[in-house]
Amino acid sequence: MHASEPVRSQKSLERWFANLPNLGTRRVYLPALKKFVEFTGRNPDELVELGKKNSEDAHHLLKMFYNSLTLASTSKMRIYQTIRSFYRANGVILGKKPRTYRNVVEYEPRRLYSQDEVAWLVDSADNTRDKALITFLAQTGQRVSVVVNLKMRHVALDQPSPVIVDVPAVLRNKHGVNVNKAQVPYPFAFGEDTKIYLELMIDERRKRGEPLDSESWLFRSNSKRLAEKKIRKIKLSEPGSPLSISQVGNVIRNSASKRGVQQKFGKRYLFHPHGFRRYWKHQMRMGRVSSDLLDYMMGHTLPFAGAYDRWTVEDIKNAYKRAENYTSLRPKVAVSKEDVQTEVFKVLVGKIKQEDVDKISENLGISPPQIRNLIRLIGEAQ
Repeated sequence: MHASEPVRSQKSLERWFANLPNLGTRRVYLPALKKFVEFTGRNPDELVELGKKNSEDAHHLLKMFYNSLTLASTSKMRIYQTIRSFYRANGVILGKKPRTYRNVVEYEPRRLYSQDEVAWLVDSADNTRDKALITFLAQTGQRVSVVVNLKMRHVALDQPSPVIVDVPAVLRNKHGVNVNKAQVPYPFAFGEDTKIYLELMIDERRKRGEPLDSESWLFRSNSKRLAEKKIRKIKLSEPGSPLSISQVGNVIRNSASKRGVQQKFGKRYLFHPHGFRRYWKHQMRMGRVSSDLLDYMMGHTLPFAGAYDRWTVEDIKNAYKRAENYTSLRPKVAVSKEDVQTEVFKVLVGKIKQEDVDKISENLGISPPQIRNLIRLIGEAQ
């Protein structure tokens, strides 16, 4: 066998993949092994054979590879642990990890976003879809891979707020791959801000003539990637593809840059999709929601496979209501319909512009989508 032989053809790979049932995990792990194969000049089966003869030599080779990597320490550690898992799956037990091999955050400051910053990002987003997307991320704490693969049938907007979303054990992307990392069903909730933006977004899509049904992607892309890195625009009246994870990142970065708050640390950005998971969990804790329930709603694997942790829909709704003020875009102010009506007529309901909505929002301390929804209700009552 030669190192140039396709990695996937090796028997050792079959044994490794038997421990990695998730196709997404395989796609993430395989490039690390390819790098190791190229570094050593040995194919996977030969690496296992060497490890079985002398595990110390195999580990020494891995440490040499680790030290040759010119990456952030977190990336290097991820690759190191990936190769160890490959050896372990093939019956080769390496020595202990050196104490100096640690994850050190080099680029991203681990500070939390503030509610004002999240509201700024929403206000700076280019369109209703992007506003809905940012609000959804900030008020649910969900993984981006889950958010972009939700369909209309997963989100019942006819529910009163907070709306419960049930993530199935198998949530497939457009390629048929399960993106539910824990592979167990779990629920999460979102509040009034997210609900209003989703309703506005879906209403816009219908008005543009897009045929929507239960299988339509909740967050659609307006483009489609073709072969040879070509991109084709999709008509707004046609069914759309789901947003990609990279497109979600672009939405966040663009909004932060427009607002003038984006910062870059090496290859990392201050505002990025995963940061909203940390933000959401912190804000919900401020509302006195237990960490175990938050982990459950985030799709984390619970201790003892969750055998002793069960929450009802009412438990989740009550917890979300208790903490919603800490995740809303314009918190802490109770505003009546009459207050909004007075402000609206100051700027003429029939000719209201976005800057007028923003001004009313600032004066009253509630979010722009809530303003627009109340304006609609007032108009219907006239």
